[in-house]
Amino acid sequence: MAVIILLTTALLFDARAQIIPITPGETKTNSIVSAGEQDFYSFFGTAGDTVTILMGAGSSSLDPRVELQGPNGALASEVASFGGSASIHLENLPQDGTYFIVCRSRFGTPTGNYSVSLVKNPGPNVGDPEGGTIQPGETKTGTITVGDLDAFTFCASANDWVTVLMGAGSSSLDPRVELHAPNGAVLASEVASFGGSASIHLENLPQDGIYFIVCRSRFGTPTGKYGVSLIGSAGSPPLIAQPPQSQTACVGSPVTFSVTASGSGLTYQWKKNGSEIVGATASSYTIDSVIAADAAGYTVVVSNSCDSVTSAAADLTVQPSMPFISITDDWVSEGDAGTVNATFTVSLSAANCQAVTVDYMTADGTAKAGEDYRGKSGWLTFAPGETLKTITVEVFGDTLVEPDEAFAVVLTGGNAVFVDSRGLGLIANDDWQPPPSLAVTDAAVLEGDPPVTNRLEFVVSLSAVSTQVVTVDYATADGTATEGADYSSARGTLSFAPGQTSQPVRIPIVGDLLDEEERETFAVVLTNAVGAALGKAQGQGTILDNDPLPTLSITDKSVLEGNSATSAAQFTVRLSLTSGRKVTVDYETWDGTAMEADKDYWPTNGTLVFAPGEATKTVRVPIVGDTKEEPDEQYYVELSNPVHATISDAQAVGEIRTEEPPPGELRLEIVWAGEGYRLQLSGESGRSYEVQASTDLINWVELTNAVGPLWSMPLLDLAKPDLGRRFYRAKAQ
Repeated sequence: MAVIILLTTALLFDARAQIIPITPGETKTNSIVSAGEQDFYSFFGTAGDTVTILMGAGSSSLDPRVELQGPNGALASEVASFGGSASIHLENLPQDGTYFIVCRSRFGTPTGNYSVSLVKNPGPNVGDPEGGTIQPGETKTGTITVGDLDAFTFCASANDWVTVLMGAGSSSLDPRVELHAPNGAVLASEVASFGGSASIHLENLPQDGIYFIVCRSRFGTPTGKYGVSLIGSAGSPPLIAQPPQSQTACVGSPVTFSVTASGSGLTYQWKKNGSEIVGATASSYTIDSVIAADAAGYTVVVSNSCDSVTSAAADLTVQPSMPFISITDDWVSEGDAGTVNATFTVSLSAANCQAVTVDYMTADGTAKAGEDYRGKSGWLTFAPGETLKTITVEVFGDTLVEPDEAFAVVLTGGNAVFVDSRGLGLIANDDWQPPPSLAVTDAAVLEGDPPVTNRLEFVVSLSAVSTQVVTVDYATADGTATEGADYSSARGTLSFAPGQTSQPVRIPIVGDLLDEEERETFAVVLTNAVGAALGKAQGQGTILDNDPLPTLSITDKSVLEGNSATSAAQFTVRLSLTSGRKVTVDYETWDGTAMEADKDYWPTNGTLVFAPGEATKTVRVPIVGDTKEEPDEQYYVELSNPVHATISDAQAVGEIRTEEPPPGELRLEIVWAGEGYRLQLSGESGRSYEVQASTDLINWVELTNAVGPLWSMPLLDLAKPDLGRRFYRAKAQ
């Protein structure tokens, strides 16, 4: 048992009280079993909600008393007698929060069973498990259990009439049907016995709003199935049959939105982007003169006492006074004869409210009016609402092989803004002949000497004139000639304009002073031809060597014989210039006053090999020492059979001296000093000597004065074999 204390601002509960949650649309059954007992139910309400609470005693002798308590105190209280029902109907709940329903016996006694139902609008359908909305002309069925009641709602307007029929059919249920006004008041109640039917007929309903039909068993028992029907002029919720449609309008023109809806007592409220439009409360809304700011989404709320519904948005697109205009391109194949049409589409960005005009004319590109197409000019007019027009231009067919050609259709003037005012017309050539072929010539050139640079010229040519651009790539490739050392590499692309048949490719040659192979080769290779086929795709370039053969010479050598053992006389063989090729020469010793038979020296022969870039080689002749008294002796080293060189000095004199001259004795000789040959004089210390030179032993020329005991000078002219043989002497002064 629970005790409730009512205060002016709040509801206090006994700690032993049990609070039972109840949800809108739900019916709870319970019983008051002792005097003074009361039951508590709670639900959450939102400010502005409308609620109806029904408490019925069924077949018990309980006199129902139901109270509604808000979050801050009591709101309403109703009672019923002799097993009847008490109802509370309250519109616009004052605040958000938890509300409480208190159920008890009116005077504390008698006790008994009861049921309580909660209906909240807006909210779920009422009735559990049966109940909900019912429309005029509709029949609903349900089942009444002990203490149960089912509630049905319908929408009606003041002065409507209704008839409510509740029948038990074949069940043993004694029907009891009640009609409650939107404010909760019971307008009528009827009963029937022994499975019969109870009916209510009411003229002139008192107000607009949601009415309730309550179905139950007359005495709570017996229970069973039932059917309930509603007939009358009661209204129905609004239903939109045709929503407003999106439209496009020009600045300054009128526009009207309209809606078609069904339902009684309809009202309308138009909105722009969700905000109410003041005074727009009819089924249509008209803007007399559209401006740019009117572009928006428009909706309408259709309402009556039952419900309200909002239409889908209708978008208003506002066009500027001058639309945008553009023209397409077109491509046609010319054909062999007659004409074909190139078609250009001119379009407006949107339908306009007034006529739009634009001028047009053709303009030559690579295609010429009168030769390739028929020139044309004129104007187009777009009537209000039109967005597309076309321009056709006749293109002449022919059998000429020629490149693709183009012309244009140009828009000018008019009352529109140009986005693309130039349409390109492409005339595709459909005539064919085998493409010409490309070939590159061979070429040859002398190498040349620096600083002069020779160029080797290849010619790339087409086998026939082409009417279109022809391109081909070229690049050099090594053969026996090497890029960088013999020629400068090159690569690029040649472009032949229509009518052009040849192009040169010039390759710089790297000149030098080296004797090399008589012919060195490299190639110019053609690749990636466009507009032509590749014929002879490789041209051979030949570099002809123009450098003379180097000359070979051998120096004389004088050595001291010695008394025993063997020493070596070293003869230097020299090239006048280094060569780019391998140079060979044979050598051999020959007797003079020194003889092989007397074992003055050991005979020597062989072949010297100069690798490319080498300039000197050495011939070594073994000298045999002895103690015999004999004069100085001579032998010879002779060069022969040169390859890739000539001989300027083929013979060297080898001298075998039997003893060194005494100190102070004048002696003149050629010696190798490591970095080159030197003319060396030895004589009396402090004495001056005149050093002379001759080429014929007849005419002598003074070279310099030398001072003893030892003097020397470099012999640079030994590196110049073309000067011939030279002789040197010295005499005391």
